[in-house]
Order: sequence, then structure tokens, then C-alpha cells
Amino acid sequence: MNIRLLIGFFFSLMLSSCNSIAPIENPQESSLYPLKEDNLSNSQKWLVKAKLAYKNSDDEGFANLIWDQTYDNHHITVGSSMSLKKFVVSGDKEISQVKFNQEILEIESKDVMTKFIGLPVSLLDLSWWLRGHISPTSYSSNKVFREDGLLSKFSQNGWNVGILNYKRTNQSDIPMQISLEGYNSYLKIKITSWTF
Repeated sequence: MNIRLLIGFFFSLMLSSCNSIAPIENPQESSLYPLKEDNLSNSQKWLVKAKLAYKNSDDEGFANLIWDQTYDNHHITVGSSMSLKKFVVSGDKEISQVKFNQEILEIESKDVMTKFIGLPVSLLDLSWWLRGHISPTSYSSNKVFREDGLLSKFSQNGWNVGILNYKRTNQSDIPMQISLEGYNSYLKIKITSWTF
């Protein structure tokens, strides 16, 4: 009789423990991002080299990109493969100096891409998207995660952002191909190298 009471006690104890276990969330329904932890989002110093293809209502083209980020400061070079159009951007998340056609212009960092490529995307947002993350500066929606927990696509600031390809290096998954669609424009970024 004591054994039955003991078994019943343990059984009820196990059942009550099961009720306190939190359910596992579906990655597609989770409001947390990124689902998979990485070092890239926390990296304060990084350099990326990439090829760009862009199209807007007035222009289309190809360009090379070199983006050197140190904390809040960026140094970005964008030039066409034929070196016909080149600009160099240095600054922080608020103000940038742009060297273009031997002129140096001071412009808000959020307007650089609009003025020189015709794509209304802020450099701050783009710095997050390049690293495969949603920018923490504004609302985002339509988040979709891959089965491995990596961000696949989302919408933010009028852009549909897709992270098309990741590469596994040094225990971290880094984006290698990104697309942006919005404002009757398109930007595709194919990353050729990352340095941390």
C-alpha cells in the first residue's frame, strides 16, 4: 500500500512539474530577433567588400562597395566597375562628408544613398541589414526565419529585405547576399569578403 502511495505521489509531482514548462515558440511567430545568437550584431569593427546591382525609376547600374565600420563611424567607398561614378563617404550615424567629383559635401547620413544612387535607404539601417539583422531604430514586420533560426526576410522603413545566403565562418553565420525591394527600386548586394 505504501508503494502505491509513493508512486502516486511521484506521478502527481511529475505532472505538476510539466505544467510549469514554458511552450516552445515557433520561430516564425517569435517577436525576438535574431533567433540565433551571433557575434556579428555585437561587432563594433568590421569591413565588408561587395558588389551592388541597383535599379530605380531613373537609373540602374553596378558598383563596388567597400564599407569600413568602426563603432559609430563609417568610411564607405562606392564606385562603378568602370570607375565612371565614384563617391567616398565618411561620417557617423548623423552626418557624413561625401567626396564626389572633387567636391566635399556635408549631408545627413540617412540621405546619402538617396542623393547618390537614388535609393532612399539610410546608412544606419543598411549597416544592420548587411549584418543580417533588423535595425533597432524603427518598427519592422513580416519577419521570417529559416529553420536554423537565421533571419530570412522582413520589412522595414518601406523596404522588403531578403537575406538570400549565409556563410558559416568561425562559429558564426554571416550574410553573403542581400536584396532590398521598395520605393519602385531594387538593390542586390553580393558580399565578397568580411573582415572583423
